[in-house]
Amino acid sequence: MACFSLLIQERSLFLIHSFFKKILCSLICSRHPVMNS
Repeated sequence: MACFSLLIQERSLFLIHSFFKKILCSLICSRHPVMNS
């Protein structure tokens, strides 16, 4: 059971990380429209 909860925690961390990366990318792209190909 501990392993299962750890797996869920790892997955949620990964989702949060990718979510923040998307936000950062969109912010950078909106700030620098020239870089957005």
